[in-house]
Amino acid sequence: MKDSIDPLTSKSITDIDLLDESKKKSPTRFYNDYFINEYGRLEALRSSRYGRSFSIVLVYMVNSVELTKQPEKETILKVLRHIVKIVKEVVRNCDVVGITQNKGVIIMLPETDYIGSLVAIRKLRKSMDTLSFNDDMNISISFSQATFPRDANGYGELLGVAEKRLDEYKKGLYGKLDIEPKLFWENISILLNEDYDSPGIERFDLGEGLELSGHFQERLIEMIAQEVARNSQKRGILYVCLGNISHDMPLRKLVDAIGETNTKVFIVSREVDKKTKTSNAIYLSLPDSDNHFKDTFFILLLRDDISYAFVSKEGWGGRLSCVHTIEPYLIMALIEKLQRDYSLQEQL
Repeated sequence: MKDSIDPLTSKSITDIDLLDESKKKSPTRFYNDYFINEYGRLEALRSSRYGRSFSIVLVYMVNSVELTKQPEKETILKVLRHIVKIVKEVVRNCDVVGITQNKGVIIMLPETDYIGSLVAIRKLRKSMDTLSFNDDMNISISFSQATFPRDANGYGELLGVAEKRLDEYKKGLYGKLDIEPKLFWENISILLNEDYDSPGIERFDLGEGLELSGHFQERLIEMIAQEVARNSQKRGILYVCLGNISHDMPLRKLVDAIGETNTKVFIVSREVDKKTKTSNAIYLSLPDSDNHFKDTFFILLLRDDISYAFVSKEGWGGRLSCVHTIEPYLIMALIEKLQRDYSLQEQL
């Protein structure tokens, strides 16, 4: 096979290097880019014919810091072996794993929609948390995904979308704010307080004497509930946080009005009135030693056709500092952090 330049190291690494080294740990079901490309084209044709979804997930090694000293080829191959071993342990028997022309690990996920691909990334990231790198390696792991036909009409275009997203994640809020190593409330504080200039997110204030009043939150909940009810067959997850929840709050009526839905709804608070029950949502009373839930309101919605997050925190004089975003990777990360920090069941 023809040599190519690895984007991480700028050193010549061949497909044979990658395949031989990875197969020492994973002797079967790991394929070269030619097989992957052919399989992807056939899977796109099959999915189109039967009206099914399929997804791809990319796993890349990237420089965690901008330094002139690059990891050696032996280091890259060592990390690659660990990555492939973990990938093969996480994926299903029907999934296909291989390499792309840009020397990334690619996972083909038949019969998998957008939400399913995000679940796969979450499982991979959690498993790869066990990987340890020396300080001088300067390596971190990045993930990306794309889903057919949601993101593209053919395999080549789908792969292009996934590769473009790798760069978008790095340049977007997820990369700029270094979301991954931080706790849920640390990330919330960063979003509300730090300066950033990025598309898809906006900060503003609510309260008396301002253009938007505090009733904006009520209206926002109503709109979200209507959207979930309108597309009840869409798979997704919704977290809503409001201080203390009483059984007679308007929120309950809004949730009850949703009806049967494939979007899992969770209502989060410090304390839940025992009378508060509904068949359409799970109420979570979470510990709040730092009083985060007392003055913070948030909505986290992630579905295959929509992503939205809103956070507001009460300040002096009843004024609310707010931020909202539609960046799905950031929203997915916040949901993961919330679930992990409070030992919630990991669901999507």
